[in-house]
Amino acid sequence: MTNAECGSQGAGKASVSFGSVSVSVPGTVVGNNACYRARLADVSYDAASGTCRVVIEAFNASPEEMCAQCITVIDYEATVEFEGGLPDTVEVVHDDMSGRSTVATTSG
Repeated sequence: MTNAECGSQGAGKASVSFGSVSVSVPGTVVGNNACYRARLADVSYDAASGTCRVVIEAFNASPEEMCAQCITVIDYEATVEFEGGLPDTVEVVHDDMSGRSTVATTSG
């Protein structure tokens, strides 16, 4: 997570950039309140299709605390390193208050 604040501007977006041995995925998920944060929930690779799937989840980091009651935009950046070559395609999935959906699919 790089930043979290009340609001909804720019939410539900992600991009993918390919490096020499890694893939960078910056984006923004949406939380139900100001206690929500982003985390890498899953990374999988399908060798048959050459697709890497990155799942970013919004979660309540402080369920016992009182939190500001506002829609929270949470910026994140995930980096996935590969041995033996980069994937052909990266699919980014967000699992947040808007539901679970693919927000970006990029081929290298």
